[in-house]
Amino acid sequence: MNNKQQNELTFWQNLIGGMSWEDYMTHRRWDLNYHLTAYKGECVLDKGAGLEIGTGAFSMLEFVKGNNPIIGLDPLAVEYRSILQQPNRRVCVIPVETERLPYEDASWDWVVCWNVIDHTPDPDLMLAEIKRVLVPGGKLYLHVQFDDILVEACHYSVWRQGDIDNRVKPVFPNVTFENIIPRPEYNQQMYYGVFTKWSRL
Repeated sequence: MNNKQQNELTFWQNLIGGMSWEDYMTHRRWDLNYHLTAYKGECVLDKGAGLEIGTGAFSMLEFVKGNNPIIGLDPLAVEYRSILQQPNRRVCVIPVETERLPYEDASWDWVVCWNVIDHTPDPDLMLAEIKRVLVPGGKLYLHVQFDDILVEACHYSVWRQGDIDNRVKPVFPNVTFENIIPRPEYNQQMYYGVFTKWSRL
């Protein structure tokens, strides 16, 4: 475990340790609803085979309705089990370094990557791997915080609109939805995008 991962684990330990398990489940359900509201109906998670890159401690996709298969990947999945009162059941969470995905080409109908792309040392490789494992016409649901400074010790880099334009869109030029929500109390913006893998790529 590197220093960034240790900082990530400490963040979740402090968060979970500061509330009851019931309150934490309410918090994670609220997180999911916040994200889905930001997508304004453009994020459909209850159909098709779905992959979540970076679940954090307890995947919020646990609360997605339906019975379609959802797999979550997180390099700290084993460590998270020691701080969770109960594991995910709806989502199968696997300990995997998320830059190289252990799946064949065109394996997944959609990929969720929420608040993760700035937590990886190699976001370009992560994006290329997401594109590789998506089926033609598959969706990438991307969320990242735009910050002016590196605010968290577990982040590798600051992301802004230029990173979306210069790093994400060259890999996924078919942008079907974008939304930016200001958060002045944190001096940041919340970016939400839906990117569709073109059938011919």
